[in-house]
Amino acid sequence: MARPSVLAVLALVATLFSGARAVEPGPAIDDLPRLPRLLRNLEETRRVLYVTAHPDDESGGLIARLVHGEGVEVMLMTLTRGNGGQNEIGTELFDAIAVLRSEELRAAHRFDGAIQRFGSADDFGYSFSVDETFDEWGPRPILDEIVATIREFQPDVIFTLPRDGVGGGQHHQASARLAREAFDLAADPEYAPRLGPAHETSRLFTVIWERTRGENITTVSLDAFDPLLGASYAEIGTRSRAQHKCQGMARVREPMPSDVAKLEWIATRSEITDPLRPLAHPLEGLERPAIGDADTEKRWQDAVRSARDRLDLQAPHDASGDLLRALEVARSAPPSVRATTLRERLEAAVLACWQFSIEARAETTFAAAGATIPITIAARAGTPPALLDWQVVDPSDTIVLEGRLRIVEGTTAREHGTLSIPASADPTIYRAPFAAGPLPGSAFRIEGTLTELLDEASPSVPFGPIPVRALRSDERTQVISTSDLQIVPDPSVQPVRALEVAPFDGADPPQCEVTFLVSTREAQRVRLRFEIDAPWTVTPSELEIDAPGRGREIPVRVVASALRPESGRFTLRARAEVESDGRSSDSGYRVIDYPHIRRTALEVPAAVDIASFPCRPGTTSPIGYVDGTGDQTAHALERIGYTVVPLTSDDLLEGDLARFPVIVLGVRAYKVRPDLIAAQPRLLDWVEAGGHLVVQYNKFEFNREGSPPSSPYVPFPGAAVSNQRVTVEGAPVTLDPPTHPFFTRPNLLSDEDWMDWVQERGLYFLDARDDRYEDLVRMEDPWPYNPGVKGGALVTAKVGGGRWTYIGLGLFRQLPAGVPGAHRLLSNIVSPER
Repeated sequence: MARPSVLAVLALVATLFSGARAVEPGPAIDDLPRLPRLLRNLEETRRVLYVTAHPDDESGGLIARLVHGEGVEVMLMTLTRGNGGQNEIGTELFDAIAVLRSEELRAAHRFDGAIQRFGSADDFGYSFSVDETFDEWGPRPILDEIVATIREFQPDVIFTLPRDGVGGGQHHQASARLAREAFDLAADPEYAPRLGPAHETSRLFTVIWERTRGENITTVSLDAFDPLLGASYAEIGTRSRAQHKCQGMARVREPMPSDVAKLEWIATRSEITDPLRPLAHPLEGLERPAIGDADTEKRWQDAVRSARDRLDLQAPHDASGDLLRALEVARSAPPSVRATTLRERLEAAVLACWQFSIEARAETTFAAAGATIPITIAARAGTPPALLDWQVVDPSDTIVLEGRLRIVEGTTAREHGTLSIPASADPTIYRAPFAAGPLPGSAFRIEGTLTELLDEASPSVPFGPIPVRALRSDERTQVISTSDLQIVPDPSVQPVRALEVAPFDGADPPQCEVTFLVSTREAQRVRLRFEIDAPWTVTPSELEIDAPGRGREIPVRVVASALRPESGRFTLRARAEVESDGRSSDSGYRVIDYPHIRRTALEVPAAVDIASFPCRPGTTSPIGYVDGTGDQTAHALERIGYTVVPLTSDDLLEGDLARFPVIVLGVRAYKVRPDLIAAQPRLLDWVEAGGHLVVQYNKFEFNREGSPPSSPYVPFPGAAVSNQRVTVEGAPVTLDPPTHPFFTRPNLLSDEDWMDWVQERGLYFLDARDDRYEDLVRMEDPWPYNPGVKGGALVTAKVGGGRWTYIGLGLFRQLPAGVPGAHRLLSNIVSPER
């Protein structure tokens, strides 16, 4: 009987042990058996650079096929971090959502296998214009970042997003045009030598999103089931995409999704030797770079082939000799990125044959400069006795801890030590503005060599770098995972909000209570000092607290007071000082932690901008509030002077709604509050009886399926959420009529109230076709791809004795930014009619 091939057996075993098809969404690829995947594509050293604009622009299925199925190295270069996006799972916006989306890309790559790089472009918001995008980006630095990445990574092929297209999201087209220009500039030795030696990339493709026809199209199937992954590449791509949860990508998909990737060949290095034409594969005809002369190539390929033939899953160590011979050849090859790739893969394969694994475990995720952290090194290998030399290295490449372990087959060797963090160490967490480069890792890493104790000639194989990590338990999911060790500011002092508003009504000077959160890693006595721009004062200006340590946050409240009512912005600053040793800090850190990402943090300055402006509240009655996916509208209402009552499920379904003249729904509340949907009939009855229901923007979950679209949550038929938006934050606004109470009382709005908005005017406007709806605001973008006057940004209707209002204006961005006009408009909308 014919013996099945080794890879076929490996594939079967990998499938049996992975469980990937039995449990959705399936394990991350780096949780699956590694040796079969390493051996399958050891020879493949070709590379693809994939340039996109935002996290979630990438095709995870295409990346998975190239990386896992074919062994191609794929680097994803994302020019922005998505800081202009919305958030469907929490309150993070701006810099904080940039961190969240960066970490979601890290989570996605546990499935698709890409290497991540970022540009430094700003995701300033949705755009209908490439010219606007280039004006905001100042494109030359971003272009140079792409050129530098090409020269460093040395890809054979570049993928981009479409260069042209009508409609919104023109960041995509801008990123593609920059990548196309960088394709040529990176090959020009005269251009910016400081960015590295010139590199000629052979081809450039556009990844086509729409199923359009075009010339020179390459179609890559993603349907093939990969037995080493336990899934098709389309399924792996779905799991990868599902990690972008804050962008609403974690939706249930059909089982066993079918998909293809379409690429259009746009540019070639030589029209003569490599003319544009339809291809079966984007790498078709591009030879794998050799690592040496013909004899060198033959020797290492023969050794790899012998290792595959020799491999026995019951005794994988037996194949390591052939792999070590191949590694010796690779080490003698002339230096190149390809030789480095091959050497690293062979080293990983040898260690996998030796069944080697190592962990460096710290007791905490976050630590302070100057701290000493207990650390445990644990290692095992399925080899004859082996000697492990290890060292822990800090961000400056300084060895801070080292040791030696003897490993006996079948046992785990451990060593305990103390990691001393230099007192001068800087924080290693995220900090804005974000620079171009890779994802941040652990503050410390472990690396070293493993040597089998067979004879004096026994080879040493390097391992690492591997991040030093801490165990963490998620109380929400009851899942235990690991998180990188990171250095944070200590003492930490940060405001709950980076901006507070202090509205005033009349001649009384405004006041504003501001809360700071103070923490230390060890129990300490901390002195806090506060100062504020004149003519404001802060009380108290100094105080002391006992911080309990371990990062437990203590709220500290101070009151900022103006000498007189005066519009403007005033900055309140804080500094924390440890009494015992004088260490001080004027920043803190905000932890960003969700079950699907690595626990991390964003460094936050210990400063609060206070925006003061005239704004009157219109009622002393309480306002009901239904939380949505995350916004600061309730806090803004309280700052204006309203009493806000959060509504629970019991309140909505059985409570006395009549005590509220107004109920406000948070952003996208219909997506996350099933109790709200169940209470919809009660709410409409309450509106009929005289209540005012204010609905902040929703997306398409607000609509009922069908044509034309309509919503089950509106008082009259013929209304649905549309994809209409106005992206220019300063777009002219027409009020119709300007005498409507929303614009006149209790605050008389003027043109100034529409100034200084941020990022956009609004989005997901309501398409209201029934005459009973009043469309009160009209706006227009200047861009050809978003033509025409847009209504639906503020729609209201009389319903019996009450009122129903939809707000598509982007108040959820304006209120945290302290825009006076947004606060005054909101106050008017929630004021009872008189």
